[in-house]
Amino acid sequence: MKKDLELISKNLAHIEERSKKDINARKYWISQLIKLIKKNGFISYSDISQILRDADAFSVKDILTAAKELRAENQGEIHGDISLEIHEKRPYIVSNFRNVLSEQTYGHFFGDKEFRIIEKDSFIDLFEDVYNERANYCIIPIENTSSGKLLNFYSLIANYNLKILSVCDVEHSGQDAYTRFALLSRPPINLLTLDQKEYCFEISISSRNEDALPRLLEAASICKIHPKRIDSVPFTHLRDEYSYYIVFRIEADAAFFDFLVFLSIEGVSFTPIGIFK
Repeated sequence: MKKDLELISKNLAHIEERSKKDINARKYWISQLIKLIKKNGFISYSDISQILRDADAFSVKDILTAAKELRAENQGEIHGDISLEIHEKRPYIVSNFRNVLSEQTYGHFFGDKEFRIIEKDSFIDLFEDVYNERANYCIIPIENTSSGKLLNFYSLIANYNLKILSVCDVEHSGQDAYTRFALLSRPPINLLTLDQKEYCFEISISSRNEDALPRLLEAASICKIHPKRIDSVPFTHLRDEYSYYIVFRIEADAAFFDFLVFLSIEGVSFTPIGIFK
């Protein structure tokens, strides 16, 4: 298999896509890669990711082409935190911190649905309630005018593996200020509950590969997915290394599922934080 992979990589490395003939040649060698993967019995995206890491001649377009073909044949799980089925959590039991501002989000998050509030005196209790299934949802602040992104809360989101389902900005009365609240729940994130016209997809990534972020953004551009915001956060224990929080805007014509498969087989360590309006 190693020799076959080297042959495919070598041929791809010499094709520059200057003509339609070159484009067709790349498609041919990518199809050979897919056949090689199937021949050797590799069926998971992590297996494919390992194959691609063993060779360095695959461009972003190559991997997206492979992602499109693989997704067409494999309708299974793309990521453990993302589901193509509806798993709406009822009844609507919501853990919330006693706060005048957060109470203003109820209409936005729940509309005319019936819900029950469990009031708590600490934010940790909110996470504990949802994590331990005493509540299905909780409401927390994730951003405000004075501090920007509230990284301490994002750390708690990661530690408890909760996901953002919706966000709501609340203006401070008599002030030119706001707080953004998020509705959180346990995974998975249910794509089918979203209005497919436009929504946001937030992820965190960490990689020691300097090309990881540029390649990810190139793939997003090809898939018609637009980065809306990027925040870099330095690791406290590693010099000159960062994790990134990225919010993408997903519109109706975006190749979102191809992008998800790209993330899975590119080998980037990424965590879905939320898919929301």
